[in-house]
Amino acid sequence: MAMAFMVAGHGFHAAVTLDLSLSLLSAPVTVKTLPVSGVLQQRGCRTRREASGTANPNPVMLLLWAWEGTRVIVESLVAKPGCPDRCGNVSVPYPFGIRHSKCAKDMSFLLNCSHNGNSAELFNNYGKIVNIELLQGTTTVIIETVYACYDEKRSNTSRFVYYFDLESPFTVSDTRNEFIVTGCYMSGYLLDTENRVAETCNTTCDKPEIVMDNASCTGKGCCQTKISKGLKIIFMGVESMDKHSSSWQYNPCGYAFLAAQDSVDISKMTLWDNIAESQVVLDWVISEETCKEAPLNQSSYSSGHNALCSDSSNGPGHRCLCKEGFQGNPYLPQGCQDIDECLDTKRHPCEGTCKNTPGNYTCRCPLGMYGDGKVGCKGLRVTTLVADNFEEK
Repeated sequence: MAMAFMVAGHGFHAAVTLDLSLSLLSAPVTVKTLPVSGVLQQRGCRTRREASGTANPNPVMLLLWAWEGTRVIVESLVAKPGCPDRCGNVSVPYPFGIRHSKCAKDMSFLLNCSHNGNSAELFNNYGKIVNIELLQGTTTVIIETVYACYDEKRSNTSRFVYYFDLESPFTVSDTRNEFIVTGCYMSGYLLDTENRVAETCNTTCDKPEIVMDNASCTGKGCCQTKISKGLKIIFMGVESMDKHSSSWQYNPCGYAFLAAQDSVDISKMTLWDNIAESQVVLDWVISEETCKEAPLNQSSYSSGHNALCSDSSNGPGHRCLCKEGFQGNPYLPQGCQDIDECLDTKRHPCEGTCKNTPGNYTCRCPLGMYGDGKVGCKGLRVTTLVADNFEEK
């Protein structure tokens, strides 16, 4: 049996993409610096003004299609009223916004949707955004790689280095990225704001036919290393340890880049590959205050309804999450909507009569049985049979 119904609430729907093209110039040294703008102005999971309901609420239409024995799919709108919720194939949820500053929490979350004919791409100060994960607090951007090339005279014919300063609320994700270097006898490095080496990775070379040994990327033509926590200001570069004296004929250039885990198939890479760009995951927070530091004065700031505060594990700050039993956007008033557990028996089992409650559900055992219906009922089930016009022959 199938049933469809519509529920009105408050909320929004979104995701983001950003794009920034950096030219690879054939100069001895090219440095690319990315500008930053925007100051985090509003703290807390939700402002008091939003909580008071003085503004018109944003209706979130939840369309639920339920089938017996199947899961329920819930889709909610996540953009502010009158604000676009998509740029190209990327959805843009609040606190992010496009088109107008009123659509974003503040200028640091305001994005630019660039249209080119029938296509559109999403950008911020750091690159092209290809994904925004609201619950995980991440954005995935595309940035260019760095490189160094040499000739037969061991001269550095071209070099490209990269510098970026991540302003609040962004930080390079330490759990979702890796630093990768490819090429023969190359040394790649990341320098932090104090000009100290944050990460380094060195390669060797045995055979020109392969860039790594069995796709392990453990040093032969390719190396990779994890990212330190809290990286916001990075100078990234790469250089040859022997000026390519033994490999310039088959490997004139070496590359270094940050890359989201599983976004690069190392097993298919060779020393001849020109690696132009990579995907990088950035963590973000709604405020740089921790949950303990955030103001508790209800006249100023408060968490969204049915939302919780969660401290960041990658530098200072916190994000908001819906409480257990709720789902949606915790950054909008009434953005966290109750989950009807009774419509998803696979995830929320019930051996009797299921009743949805705010953030949870109850399960009453069938007539004649006892115990916890969520775990299993005991006893003998009482079954009532109704016979109509029964005759024994």
